[in-house]
Amino acid sequence: MNKLEKLNNVITAMITPFTEDFIIDEEEYRKFIRFQIDNGCQPLTMGTTGESATLSHEEHHDAMDIAIDEGKKSGKDPFILAGCGSNSTKEAISLCHYAENAGADGCLVVVPYYNKPVQHSLIDHFSTVADSISLPIILYNVPSRTGR
Repeated sequence: MNKLEKLNNVITAMITPFTEDFIIDEEEYRKFIRFQIDNGCQPLTMGTTGESATLSHEEHHDAMDIAIDEGKKSGKDPFILAGCGSNSTKEAISLCHYAENAGADGCLVVVPYYNKPVQHSLIDHFSTVADSISLPIILYNVPSRTGR
């Protein structure tokens, strides 16, 4: 089966558990990922529900690495969709490059949500990100920011 064929269902974003000290709770995150895998959730998606906008780059990388590692350990070859969006095209590209090199299967790229760009700027943003990597990207639309 082509891994893209695993994207034929509802895609839900995973949560990212934190300790009381506001660091990723790796043990609980791994348990949650295994629960997702064992119950057939595809793809494993690190999106806004997982606090991607509030993570440092190091934490974002750690979250990707943990999800990719658990996916490999499961033996079920889940599709790993890494949340790589940012208000900055340059930052989104950096996150996508990291995801690609770490072994993700695709990137979820959110619209730059802070400054509400016009349509041609959105096209430029997503095209530039997509052209920078070989992975497929899924565009994450926020209608209040895109007008659509």
